[in-house]
Amino acid sequence: MNNELKHIIDQSYQIFSAYKVSLTLDVCKECCVTMEEELKLATTAVNKIPFELLYTYHTAAKPQKININEFKHFAPRYLDLTANMKFVSHSVELVLQTFGEINDWTTKETELLHSFGKEFFVHCLKAHPLPENEAINSILIMLDNGNFEIADYLSDWKNVNSIESVLHFSDLINYGFKDKKPDQLSSAFAEKKTSKTIFDWINRADISALFKQRIENLILNPDGISDKDQIELSLAYECLVRFAHR
Repeated sequence: MNNELKHIIDQSYQIFSAYKVSLTLDVCKECCVTMEEELKLATTAVNKIPFELLYTYHTAAKPQKININEFKHFAPRYLDLTANMKFVSHSVELVLQTFGEINDWTTKETELLHSFGKEFFVHCLKAHPLPENEAINSILIMLDNGNFEIADYLSDWKNVNSIESVLHFSDLINYGFKDKKPDQLSSAFAEKKTSKTIFDWINRADISALFKQRIENLILNPDGISDKDQIELSLAYECLVRFAHR
């Protein structure tokens, strides 16, 4: 986690500190969360809640109507763990989904969440491969499912001119979309609007031309790039050439 992202996480603990929980949480205690786990969740300082415990809470059955106060109490820990690439779900795309199901955020909270999403995405672009080989399209889907503003984050991608950033773009071109439906993301967790946002961005003439040039530069100067990545860069380059002639 870089310093800017750490600062945002520290801010999140302050902004959400007003939200408290009772000793009884709105979560299934029949088979999902034990009484001991519930007590620990309710009494542990939010920034000290272990990953495994928040994972249990996140994946447990809950009422259809979200307990907003309760979720906002735990919200900064979600952001903290996510920033550290520790994802409290069996599927990365679902980690921040509850954020997208809540509409009544305060102005400060909304600004904080936007800052987090923006900085976290750039942070991901600067590391390749990501832990557990998570794909950049999974990160984008996770953010969009959480109602973060991925159109803005995609706009920032062109400003991150690094080998890692280009390799992520190559991965997105090669593996991010379905073979038979190339305008749809391959993940089962991607909404149609997410696919459209990302597909339209890739197919913008300026974006296609920019990354085509960056990929070409890496192919011609492959120092430090594995043979596998070189092959995938060539495949992505060919795809972009086809895009340009459609």
